[in-house]
Amino acid sequence: MEAAAIDFMVKLFTAAEVHHVAVILLTLAVTPFGVVALVVYLWIGSERRRNETIKIYRDDLEKTLGEFSKANTELLRAYREDTKKILEAYGKDFESVSAFYRSNVELVNSWKRIAEGFQETVVLNTATMQRMCDLMQTNQFCPLARLPK
Repeated sequence: MEAAAIDFMVKLFTAAEVHHVAVILLTLAVTPFGVVALVVYLWIGSERRRNETIKIYRDDLEKTLGEFSKANTELLRAYREDTKKILEAYGKDFESVSAFYRSNVELVNSWKRIAEGFQETVVLNTATMQRMCDLMQTNQFCPLARLPK
């Protein structure tokens, strides 16, 4: 019952104009109920000021967050564009490096074939040079250097 009465008074005082509430409270101030009414009136005024302060704070916060969100969105868009450009350039560079690698593989394979053929030539030349050295050392074709038998 008491809570319902207080609830009714709160609704009544919040709906009424401030000067009307002041007149009612001054009239009731001489009675014990008037003291309670005065406390409720002061409490309602405090709540109004607190609600106004909270509303101002929320409006300011929403404005600040909106500005921050716009700035953040712009920075994110610029970052994405820059990253896209970097990745495109990196992709082109990577393709050229891949082409160099494929060319080098072909070059190595061709040199490998040349080296295999060249190995036979080197072995044949080495054998021929060894035979020539042996002939020069023995020199049996020259009649003056021929060893007597």
